[in-house]
Amino acid sequence: LLETQFEDLSNELIYEISDYFDYFYIYEIFSKLNLRFQSLLIDSSLRLKIKLSSISKSILQNQYKSIIYTRRNQIISLNISKYFLEYFPLNLFTSLQCLTIQKIQFDQLLLLINHLNCLANFSSLTIQTSDYFQNENSIYLAIFRLARLKFCKLTFPSGGQRIPLPLAIGQCQTLECLVLNGHCRLDQLISILSYVPKLHHLTCEELSSSEYIDITRIPENLTSICLTPYRMSFNELKLLLTSKISFKLKKLRIKIFNNESFFHAEQWKELILNYMPCLRRFDLQYTGLIDECFQRNLIVPFHSKFWIDRQWSFDYHYYYGCDDLNYLTFFSIVPYRSNHYTLYEPLHNDICSSFQTNSINFARHLTIHRCVEFD
Repeated sequence: LLETQFEDLSNELIYEISDYFDYFYIYEIFSKLNLRFQSLLIDSSLRLKIKLSSISKSILQNQYKSIIYTRRNQIISLNISKYFLEYFPLNLFTSLQCLTIQKIQFDQLLLLINHLNCLANFSSLTIQTSDYFQNENSIYLAIFRLARLKFCKLTFPSGGQRIPLPLAIGQCQTLECLVLNGHCRLDQLISILSYVPKLHHLTCEELSSSEYIDITRIPENLTSICLTPYRMSFNELKLLLTSKISFKLKKLRIKIFNNESFFHAEQWKELILNYMPCLRRFDLQYTGLIDECFQRNLIVPFHSKFWIDRQWSFDYHYYYGCDDLNYLTFFSIVPYRSNHYTLYEPLHNDICSSFQTNSINFARHLTIHRCVEFD
């Protein structure tokens, strides 16, 4: 067999490989090698991805500041903290397409979004903040004015006002994926959705109930919805899922904690048959305190012909929680691979069921909960 060394690769292939790594990581590896690699690092056609979210201000200023400024027109992706903005306004990065920013404060955020509006190719925004905003609506409205935005993820703590936006007059015609990782009321979510008619994917990680909702202006192009209802009933969520929002839905993922109103197979079956004709993937995860006899009766209907015909399979286990109470976790498994599997200390050694499989084999990430000591 012929041996191929890394140096034998073409420049084009090396550029493709570099797309998967932070530029400064590549710089540390190749800058001290031969002239060919040094010239590749300074090639003006190289598109750079920069990840500086975890470095200190002193390192940013002393080691990276001059390189960033010199290469600013080649940077297409930034992963930064708020300290970065003290040295560089974002409108300097004319080729920027993707921004992830952490620990940003409200007064910085509005200015940042206004700078992003000046960038012709900007399309992906991820914001993580440790401060809740008293006026979230001003943030949403500023984001929806970004003319070419396709992806937006917002992570924020609970707190502040939850006042719905006025229903949209001018709309964001480009946003395709919206992830809200923070507390959001149902009426607030519906008002947000009125601004994004082209949305294909929605995630809302902490969705709570509201007294009044108007579902007359809901995007009709959604193909994927992931929701974590919080302090709301199944019937309240059903108002949303029985609207035109579900007609093109291909994937529905619901994650529930300790709310048995969501844990009834027949109501999900009825909802899917009547309102979700295109659904191909149904992913349900339920975790709650157990009454074993009662919850076994809830589990059995998920093994009926309706679920088997669609190859929608489920697994479950009982375990001790950190509070020393007994919990059940019930979750979807193959034919699609689970992203995350949590391995618990079992409540009973003799638990077995026709549902249970070796589903750990299909997980990409493993969490070990409550380790057991061995002699």
